[in-house]
Amino acid sequence: MTSAQQRGNQFTRDGNPPAALDVYVTCYRELSERGGVERQILMGAIKSLSRSYPAALSALQGLRDAAMQRVMVNLNDRAAISEVAQLNERLGQSATSVALYDSLPPLHPGRQGLASIAGTAFLEARRYRDVLIGEPFGNMLTNFERLAGSTQKLSGQSAVNMHGSLVSNTLADIEALTGTGQLSEAKTLTGKLLALDDSEATRAALQRHLDRATQAPGR
Repeated sequence: MTSAQQRGNQFTRDGNPPAALDVYVTCYRELSERGGVERQILMGAIKSLSRSYPAALSALQGLRDAAMQRVMVNLNDRAAISEVAQLNERLGQSATSVALYDSLPPLHPGRQGLASIAGTAFLEARRYRDVLIGEPFGNMLTNFERLAGSTQKLSGQSAVNMHGSLVSNTLADIEALTGTGQLSEAKTLTGKLLALDDSEATRAALQRHLDRATQAPGR
């Protein structure tokens, strides 16, 4: 965390949201493309601030609009495309990311980042092929093993929360794989999931996801 971010956090704790927002936004704009992780932390800080200070939400929208302008100037700016998608997620406007995805040529490399970040929106629309553009099967396996390993290192509520995220993410992956006819891959993930959590609740949720997949419109 940079000293600027620490100052912003202190202003927030001191009950001075205008000063905190000014520091967060200034720091955000000064970050280079290499500051992707720090930039996402700042997105979260501004989003959190917006719950008690609505002007922060407007600032977040302004940052998204500025990133979108960079995309319009250069459609090959993949960093800007990903930034737009990340900001849209904080704003609860993933539909805007889907619209940007649809506006790009089918083989445009920026589509992968959009589909990955806005994956939930594509899943909810049963656009399973697009989900897999953002997260191929190999990535799903890697993410499963990573989260499973992280969960084993935790305890208490943190472990419960991580386990819930792992189950939820894996169920979504199984639905996408099933919806695109990748049944062998879906079976592999299903086996891993049930080896980890064979509860009635998980089995019931799995069936709901499989039912949705078989009703897919085929996009």
